[in-house]
Amino acid sequence: VTVKPQGKKIRIGWSFSKKFKEPVTTEVMGVDTGIKDSFFLSDGTSVGSMKDVIDFYHSEVEPAFAQLSNLRNKKRSISYYVRHHSDLPEDVRRSLINKMDRLEQMIHTADAPYRKKRAYYNMLNHEINQDVKTYMSCITHDTLTVLELLDIKEFEKSHKLNGDLSTFARGKLQQKLMSELNWYGYSYVEVPPDYTSQTCPVCSCCNSLNRSKTD
Repeated sequence: VTVKPQGKKIRIGWSFSKKFKEPVTTEVMGVDTGIKDSFFLSDGTSVGSMKDVIDFYHSEVEPAFAQLSNLRNKKRSISYYVRHHSDLPEDVRRSLINKMDRLEQMIHTADAPYRKKRAYYNMLNHEINQDVKTYMSCITHDTLTVLELLDIKEFEKSHKLNGDLSTFARGKLQQKLMSELNWYGYSYVEVPPDYTSQTCPVCSCCNSLNRSKTD
């Protein structure tokens, strides 16, 4: 809600919850959250892909931050050398101080890593929203969505440490899907991932030959 007292805009928001009756489900859709295919469905179809987003991170964001780290390490090394060599000639000391100043300026102006990181998150969020929207359009309210039980703490840790970004993207994608399913009143359940790709969805027989060779 936006109000305009005396010509000034003030936006006011509040949270609320919705209640749904649990729908009767007659169809079951298994959803494997991955990277090559954002969602691989039990009917053999696939939805979206995170490959371009992850490739952008590894080809653009990581090298940019590596360069920034290299500049900081050079400045730190010179600073350490100057502090621990009090007998340096004045011209040498002044030259090293000037070099540290130039490195500091390069560090402050090296904003490309952060721009690229923001671009990565924008790309990721856009792909997630599109893929979830596409999946939601493929099912009806009588569909039970079956998801793998992911370790939420693990992919959140990955995000904080800038570690395995594919793990982070996968977890964020599945969280968004569950949120949308819950909000619009669709049923879903999480199951342990062990042997899910080897279990027949019809007779529940578990055999390694059930696994699709094209996945």
